[in-house]
Amino acid sequence: MTAADLWITASFTAQAPPPPPTPVYYDVTLPSVEGATTDPAAGTYSVEAKESFRFFLTLDEAYSQSQPVVITDRGETITPRTSDGAYIVKTVHSDVSISIAGIVENDPVANESIAAPSDALRIWTEPGTLCIDLDITNRTSTDTDTVLSVRIISADGRLLHDFRPVPGLNRRNLAPGLYIIQAGQTVRKVIVK
Repeated sequence: MTAADLWITASFTAQAPPPPPTPVYYDVTLPSVEGATTDPAAGTYSVEAKESFRFFLTLDEAYSQSQPVVITDRGETITPRTSDGAYIVKTVHSDVSISIAGIVENDPVANESIAAPSDALRIWTEPGTLCIDLDITNRTSTDTDTVLSVRIISADGRLLHDFRPVPGLNRRNLAPGLYIIQAGQTVRKVIVK
């Protein structure tokens, strides 16, 4: 082999790295719903592609027994995360519209007090006795005309007594049980012990 000089030449050109790709954003639309508040508030939010969108749903007190159903227009039903109750739309890769259903006003409860007018016909029971107080001092003639008769009806629908009350206190002895009392326009259920 012959001895020879070996020359290697190289040339380099410095180039700036390519810029990062422009991020792509998609819109996530969160609706306004009667009976609930969302955090963030209802509106349209830009979310970077392949990221997630998180929101919270708080029911108003009058709607607290509702079972909300959260659905996206992608056909997904979203359930709240057990750790903090957040609803998460995962991997946003197109515009997403969220809908919230199932929020209805609570049914009224029966623990509200119901007051009868002060001049109303008073009906109550004592042991073995039905008491009806017809106070005509606070009534007009048309009020007293409406109490034509008092009917006492058993729980099985039999008419037990039908009488015209006298002004003041009227008493009728009855066996223990449930009775329906009809006095003019007033109808009450009573239990005699």
